Amino acid sequence: MLRPVPPELIVLPETSALPALPFLLLRDRRRTLRITVQADGGVTVKAPFHARPRDVLDAVQRKRAWIEAKRRFFREHALPPPRLWVEGEVVYYLGRPFRLRFADPAPAGRRRAAVAELRGKELVILPGSAPLTPDAVRRSVERWRQSVAESLLRRRLSRLYTRVRARLDVPCPTLRVRSLKRRWGSCSTQGGITLARQLSAAPLAYVDYVLLHELCHLRHMNHGPRFHALLEELLPGAAIRARELHLWGLEHAKD
Repeated sequence: MLRPVPPELIVLPETSALPALPFLLLRDRRRTLRITVQADGGVTVKAPFHARPRDVLDAVQRKRAWIEAKRRFFREHALPPPRLWVEGEVVYYLGRPFRLRFADPAPAGRRRAAVAELRGKELVILPGSAPLTPDAVRRSVERWRQSVAESLLRRRLSRLYTRVRARLDVPCPTLRVRSLKRRWGSCSTQGGITLARQLSAAPLAYVDYVLLHELCHLRHMNHGPRFHALLEELLPGAAIRARELHLWGLEHAKD
């Protein structure tokens, strides 16, 4: 029985073109070597128990250009800071920024929970009788986000489905809108589409891309060549939109 091997910090020596590269080496029962670059720029290498140190260093050296590209990407697209839900923070709707502003407290006897509504270039939080804590602000924005997302996404789905119905030749899907943290949408084999309410924060072009992406899944429940050909037919430049949406999501908080 192989004993666990403690993690080992190894440094790839500097070269004339590149600085030294520290990485964490983890050994386990895996058969192949895997290199991972974290968002903070840290590098982890998972290797088989039997891998020789020289082979590990050679493998990291061969992937050095890829590692540096990933680290540069994370530096240029740093994750947004966590929300504090305080006045002045920015919330997005259809790609446009709206600053949070707190209105005067509600008179006694009015609603208990805070309410959020768009006014000009601001998302105004109308306090209720309960204290306006950061958590209360968050909940009011989430309720607002759910409401505007439901309205927006149902309208866009109806419009886009009408446009592509003849090409898809499938029934109009049911739609659910909810909070999704790791994806913008999904499509079920039963013909239903689920979309992230956070999608309403993105520019309309990206909203339509996600909707058409999921509509294409009604014909092809995979990401094979026929799926991508259909999506490109319905939305020329779809791959570019996908990349732009990915970058947009990295740079903006998902609320």
